[in-house]
Amino acid sequence: MHIYRFRVVLEDQDDFFRDIEIRSNQTFEDFHHIILQSVEIEPKELASFYICDSKWKKKTEITLVEMEKPVAENAEEEVPKQILMSNSRLCDFIDDPHQRIVYIYDYLNYWTFFIELSKIIPAEPKIVYPRCTKKLGAMPKQHATITPFVPDEFAEEFSSENDQLVADEFEAEDENIDLLSTPGTDLGLEGDNTPDAIEEE
Repeated sequence: MHIYRFRVVLEDQDDFFRDIEIRSNQTFEDFHHIILQSVEIEPKELASFYICDSKWKKKTEITLVEMEKPVAENAEEEVPKQILMSNSRLCDFIDDPHQRIVYIYDYLNYWTFFIELSKIIPAEPKIVYPRCTKKLGAMPKQHATITPFVPDEFAEEFSSENDQLVADEFEAEDENIDLLSTPGTDLGLEGDNTPDAIEEE
């Protein structure tokens, strides 16, 4: 049994890589999980692999789950069959000694990894594959909006207090607007300087 050793690089990160070893007969789903494990990301989002040519041009997509099938524009057009990670072995898609693959995880943040086959080696006994053998750098931190946790017994009270704060804020804004729109009020203006007085002069 042969082992594929891949170098995984994160887009736009010069100080980041992972070296991953995986059996040639293991699936792209196994590859998907070991990549996320190596970068310490919980596998909760959609993902796809793209088999590429030597110039990183995408040729074949291998998806984590079956997507909504595209609709053919005409009856003669053939809709491409979707390929799933779970039943796709790596050896069935590796046709280059330096095979290149693009892996995209989480279509919202669009984490893009460039993967290249660096070596094919014999499997070692008693070694569990897939595995990460070398790593450099950490994933950039994602910017997320954190919703404060409120226990159920305080949820109603918290909501009422929050509504009152919003109401008070709008009331304060209305007072400021009235203050600014009233001539001569707390702005150092004398009665003679009101618009009516100026027009009479």
